[in-house]
Amino acid sequence: METRVLLCVLVVCWSPIGFSQNDSELEDNIFSDLDLVLNVAPRRERRQVKTMLTKETKPHLTELTVKTTVISRYAFTAVYCKMFNRHASAVEGTFQFQIPAAAYVSNFTMIIGGRVFPSEIKPREKKAKRVKEGEGPTDKPKGKGSNNQSEGDMEIFKMSVIIPGRNFAIFMLTYEELLQRRLGYYEHVTSVRPLQLVSRLMVEVTIVEHSRITHLEVLPLRNGKTAAGNTADGRAAMPISTVVERNNSMCRVRFSPSIVQQARLTTTGSLGDFVLRYDVEREMGIGDIQVLDGYFVHYFAPRDLPVVPKNVVFVIDTSASMLGTKMRQTKEALFTILRDLRQGDHFNFVSFSNRVRVWQPGKLVPVNPLSVRDAKKFIYMISPTGATDINSAMQTGSSLLSDYLSSPEAAATNQNSVSLIIFVTDGRPTVGELQTASILGNTQRAVNERFCVFTIGMGHDVDYRLLDRMALENCGTMRRIPEEADARTLLKGFYDEIGTPLLSDIQVEYSEDSVEYVTQHIFSNYFNGSEIVIAGKLTNRSAETLHVQVKASNSDRSIVMETDVPLRQRQIETQRRMKAAGLATGMGLDAVRGIAPSAGSVRPTSKPSTAADTSRGTQRGTQPGGAAQPDRKSPAGTDRKSPAGTDRKSTAGTDRKSTADTDRKSTGDTDRKSTAGTDRKSTADTDRKSTGDTDRKSTGDTDRKSTGDTDRRTTADADADADAGADAKSELASGPGYVERLWGFMSVKDGLRSRLRSHTSREREEHTRLATNLSVAYNFLTPLTDMSVERPQVLADGTFATEATPTKAPAVVAAETGAGPANELPEGDGEGEESEEGGGASSPSQSLTRKKDQPGQGSDAAKATGSAVKRSSKKSVTISKTSADGDPHFVVEFPLSKLTVCFNINGEPGHVLRLVSDHTQSGVTVNGKLIGAPPPPGSHKQLRTYFSTITIVAAKPRRSYIEVTPKKVILDGRDRMVLPCDKSVSVESGDLAVAIAARSNVTVTIRGSIGFVILLHQYKNPAPYQRDHLGFYISNSKGLSKDTHGLLGQFLNEEVALTQLPTDFVAEQPTAGGVTESARPPATALKVKGRTVPVVKKSRRIYSGRQMVDCWFARNNAAKLIDGEYRNYVVSHMFDTDSWPHNANTD
Repeated sequence: METRVLLCVLVVCWSPIGFSQNDSELEDNIFSDLDLVLNVAPRRERRQVKTMLTKETKPHLTELTVKTTVISRYAFTAVYCKMFNRHASAVEGTFQFQIPAAAYVSNFTMIIGGRVFPSEIKPREKKAKRVKEGEGPTDKPKGKGSNNQSEGDMEIFKMSVIIPGRNFAIFMLTYEELLQRRLGYYEHVTSVRPLQLVSRLMVEVTIVEHSRITHLEVLPLRNGKTAAGNTADGRAAMPISTVVERNNSMCRVRFSPSIVQQARLTTTGSLGDFVLRYDVEREMGIGDIQVLDGYFVHYFAPRDLPVVPKNVVFVIDTSASMLGTKMRQTKEALFTILRDLRQGDHFNFVSFSNRVRVWQPGKLVPVNPLSVRDAKKFIYMISPTGATDINSAMQTGSSLLSDYLSSPEAAATNQNSVSLIIFVTDGRPTVGELQTASILGNTQRAVNERFCVFTIGMGHDVDYRLLDRMALENCGTMRRIPEEADARTLLKGFYDEIGTPLLSDIQVEYSEDSVEYVTQHIFSNYFNGSEIVIAGKLTNRSAETLHVQVKASNSDRSIVMETDVPLRQRQIETQRRMKAAGLATGMGLDAVRGIAPSAGSVRPTSKPSTAADTSRGTQRGTQPGGAAQPDRKSPAGTDRKSPAGTDRKSTAGTDRKSTADTDRKSTGDTDRKSTAGTDRKSTADTDRKSTGDTDRKSTGDTDRKSTGDTDRRTTADADADADAGADAKSELASGPGYVERLWGFMSVKDGLRSRLRSHTSREREEHTRLATNLSVAYNFLTPLTDMSVERPQVLADGTFATEATPTKAPAVVAAETGAGPANELPEGDGEGEESEEGGGASSPSQSLTRKKDQPGQGSDAAKATGSAVKRSSKKSVTISKTSADGDPHFVVEFPLSKLTVCFNINGEPGHVLRLVSDHTQSGVTVNGKLIGAPPPPGSHKQLRTYFSTITIVAAKPRRSYIEVTPKKVILDGRDRMVLPCDKSVSVESGDLAVAIAARSNVTVTIRGSIGFVILLHQYKNPAPYQRDHLGFYISNSKGLSKDTHGLLGQFLNEEVALTQLPTDFVAEQPTAGGVTESARPPATALKVKGRTVPVVKKSRRIYSGRQMVDCWFARNNAAKLIDGEYRNYVVSHMFDTDSWPHNANTD
């Protein structure tokens, strides 16, 4: 018996092995079942691989080098970017680089397939004139937190161009800036965000100062929103691969991570900001004056002075928009600031929304432990609510400070105090005085030049132009805080900059008849850790001395400092230090040769020149060795007396030889043909001495070979490179010296500030003219100039057109609203006009003008392999009335019943609504996400909602989706593509088709039988209550089943009828405010699905207001008209396609 039991146990234990070895059919069935259940996974994996291949179709970034030379705080930066199109067909390449908002671009040059395409700076023309002449649109580098990676003080310079197959594209950008001293340090920031891993990546910063460098610090890479410049931590680790070379007055810092080191930091290519911080030794007395080529610059930053007491009023926005993180961080910053107030200071707080509250009315409170404790209680009890009344808040704060300054108490205690208002807001004026001009005028009259106003804007909805002008007109400055930034740290940091005044009423005077065109030389305050910079022109270059006098007031007395500056000695010292650093005495860009020389050496022509053409340009004469002899004379027409009348050729327009254009041959390079068919050397293929490939010694550089270079160079090659380097040096020396360019830079800034402060049109025009002439003379891209760049014409086969003459784009005309049926929407023109933005000096708005796309040029969509991509032709899109648009307003058309019904949905911001769902047949689901907006003035509604995102999910035959926002369209089907909404393009991917009419609408077609049209509602200059949003229209529902549901889908196959209601039934219904007068009696109802719904006649505008529709309006959030309730149509997320139960309403 035991033996039998044991045998049975053994059989049971080993039977699975036997079955698995013999029953192969069962094993196949098991795995086939698994395939049925898990078939999504392998398909998803294959599609992801294809998506990766699709992304790789964009040009490969082979090199990015950024070289900066800082000469006495004035920084020249040159960017060299090299791309290679590996594919046989032409693709679009985009050069994108972040530059400091306070910097000015001084040149941009492209070399595409061996052809040089220079830029040219021109005065900005009015919009109407540009349209009349048919010029291309204007691209503007944007510094808003448009870019989620921006630090709030950066702008994006962006240029897209078609790169022929198997060709290189080289982009060279130069920009200049004056480093500001804050909290005792200068800080230079270089954005390192190539957005892909780069084989050769290098950032090099060279600093040359007259005084000894006392502090040098390389911060860790900064990739967050919080400014790292508020605290100094010398122990912080430098970025990997950083090398520092340093002596007393010069240093060079090089950051060159390998591709492996980059991958360890990030795989996206967004490394962050490379930040270098330093300071120099300072002389006692009037400061440091440097002289070069007839211009001077004066740096004044005294130290070891007693602190001047201050009177400060904090005016804090406490409107409803500050609710949450903004208010919490603002309170934390104020708590910290209160601890930093000093004995002798006086302060008060004003909070404002639609009403203004004062902590201690009618006075300023001296700083002591008791007053600080009470102030903290006031701050703690602040509760955000209401609207924003900026005018009343500024009037109240100004009145507090003015009354105190006029009181006997102020005269007795703080005779030499510094008074200021710190104004913080996150929005625009919404109640009270709304006109910008009136607010500015009222503020200026209330301030009356007795104190300064410093403004801080938080987030994206702020009227920064208002804050900028308010600060400039009242001797203050404006600071931006990005939406997602650490407001607590930035607020405290800004206060630290202005919280320690050392001098007031500073006046810097120079001997009469010795200088002219001096920049701002009268200042209200000097704060600890900052610096005053003044530049000017000497009227007599041969003068021996310059008398300088500085007058100011500190806490208890007036100060007068004066001396005679030996001009000749100062110029010799400047030249000696420049020579010791290995820099030319011109621009000081020798450290960036190989990149920068081409930035000013290509003459703009009517057609792009080839490298061979450029190399035949004339030279002014040669020195032994072939170097071009610099022309020391001023260009013809230059009026040194008047900067406004300067007729100097711009850097981009000089007739010099470019090292980037020199046709020189490398031993390792073969003589290959260009795509145009001519047998000439491509500049991109030459062995150019770029930063990463440098084969000759520069100061502090190592003599290293790049991977693609040969191990040994011929004598002829070395001679050619030596000649090119000599040309570069002589060109730099012949250009304006760094002191002159610094003077030009500061003069443009002063002109823009004066332009903003102008009160009459004549005064504004005069400042505009002066600033524009200076911008053109020094080749600066400013708010008053445009940079035009000729782009290559690429044929459909990916080759260059034989003639590259400039092509005028067609004029942009307004849409003809009466040209066709009201339900036909015209396609967009591709690219529209951008309105002029007159940015302030603190954030100059720059612009880049370029030509329209030429035939054969693709778009971003061309980067998706396997997809049919074509430019949309001019046509109309016919759509139906069934839609969800606006607030949102729903309109449903019943063709069989010949009726149109409309209703509103009062949703909540952030909710996702189910618009269409068809699980039975097509597997199509449409969801829309709501965004909130405040009501316009006089509106009865408290909150309005719009659709910010529309997602269309197609689950059959395989899951794919299309996500639409006002800015872009994401197509995730057989391929994955991201399409911008500002370009017209058509894309097909599997069963999905997308057609974008630029800035107008997006048409989505699924399997040819389902069609949706999404209208794009975009605002160039939105009012506070306006938001970019979408409108959803159903154009073709043939492919949707009878079981389709959703807020719109449930009515696609229904019939309705009108009926009359008893009078008593109507009397019980609430009235709907704003309903138009009905042609019928109000006792009208709609019979739908057996339900009776009271309705009234109303008119609605659809198709972006192009057509007026008469419809029967159902009140009360469409109660009884829709199945179930509002909450039944709220889904969990944008890609939710689950079936959900909906209730049926009955009478």
